[in-house]
Amino acid sequence: MPTRLLPILTLAALLAGASAAEARMDRVVFVGDSSLLNVTLRSPRELVTDLLQRRLRIIAQPIGAPGAIMADYDRFYGFRNIGVGVTLMSQVFLPRAIVVLLGYNDWNLNAPLDDFSAAYREFLAAMPPDVPVVCITPLWNAEEGKLNSAGHRLAEYRAAIADACSAHQVVDGLTLVDAGSDTFPDGKHPSRIGNAQMATRLLPVLTPLLAPLP
Repeated sequence: MPTRLLPILTLAALLAGASAAEARMDRVVFVGDSSLLNVTLRSPRELVTDLLQRRLRIIAQPIGAPGAIMADYDRFYGFRNIGVGVTLMSQVFLPRAIVVLLGYNDWNLNAPLDDFSAAYREFLAAMPPDVPVVCITPLWNAEEGKLNSAGHRLAEYRAAIADACSAHQVVDGLTLVDAGSDTFPDGKHPSRIGNAQMATRLLPVLTPLLAPLP
């Protein structure tokens, strides 16, 4: 099976498993890596997506996995290829917003900056034009300032995201979770405390997007 089809087939399975009641609820799609889907937490209820789901009374639909990347790398295809799948979901569930948090793994895997920027733009170009997109730049991590093998700092990938998302809302990931050992025990994945901070600080970003439609 072509690897490029896997994200689309995954979305198709999500569509098939949704209940009629869920289909009627406001839905926000979260596209991300382990910054959003930290598998080391004790309970899924500690995840930022689950916290926002309960506090905003929405269906928070995560699409992603630990290690997710935006640009293609070696034999792995990046999320630049998933745009058509998100559009397919949008035609069925009509999400009120799409939130994207990717970029750290592209930096960590030494993706050329131009390739990363082009991949991010390709992903955004495939998004439904009538659904707001919120681009979150990578969160703080203990390797801030370090050069990857391509000769770039993570700050440069953040700047590339802000530039690619100039027509959308951009949230500085450095402002969402405070740096520290209690919020990032391993130096890169937000803890229960970190996820709670992120949820609280995303509330004023997402709440206006969920206002009643005219």
